[in-house]
Amino acid sequence: MLLFDHKTNPGVIAVIVAVMGTGTGFTFQPTLVALQAHCTKSQRAVVISVRNYFRCLGGACGLAISAALLQATLRSNLPPGYEHLSSSTYSLPPRSNVPDASWERILEAYTKASHSVFILQVPLVGICLIACLFVRDRGLER
Repeated sequence: MLLFDHKTNPGVIAVIVAVMGTGTGFTFQPTLVALQAHCTKSQRAVVISVRNYFRCLGGACGLAISAALLQATLRSNLPPGYEHLSSSTYSLPPRSNVPDASWERILEAYTKASHSVFILQVPLVGICLIACLFVRDRGLER
């Protein structure tokens, strides 16, 4: 994702994002099963609820931080006169109303904003990977 620019084929982006999403999705069920296996039957409802709560909390905080970073980066890189686009991140003006030079700078601003979000995610994914090294298999039996 860090190597993409505004000229990258959307099909290439879709395939790579689909693979990333599949990998992320594959982590949800094993964590749930692992948590269930490491608690008593009387604790399972609480464990599942707490896991879902923290998963949603992490998603909400991650989305808010990523959106704030995206808007700040976008605002600082947009050409003069187009700063208002950062308040509604995904609405572009009609292409016919924008000069070619400004259009290129707008696309570059969106590319830089997306890159900044992915750069933020790289250390977070690294921390998660390192945390996985501390997970020990204790089996399904107590």
